Amino acid sequence: MKTIKVLLGMAALSLVAACASVTVQERDMPGMTADSGARLWSMTCAHCHNLRSASEFSAQQWPIIVNHMRTHADLSKSEAETIAAYLVSLSE
Repeated sequence: MKTIKVLLGMAALSLVAACASVTVQERDMPGMTADSGARLWSMTCAHCHNLRSASEFSAQQWPIIVNHMRTHADLSKSEAETIAAYLVSLSE
């Protein structure tokens, strides 16, 4: 039973690591699309907490929130801007 729990734990960690990996090319691409924003948002923010509904905060609040969370999630400036733009577009 203990072996099964260990194997399941290892599989879960592998899955999280695979889902969380973002290539350097994706991270630093200028002109990321809304699709990129959605992907980055779901891959980075869901690591630590449940994803918020975009309508939960206003278009003025999202950039502030994302900028605050940028250091916690180790986001590049372009990633944070892409995520914020995506959330602003959904909240308007």
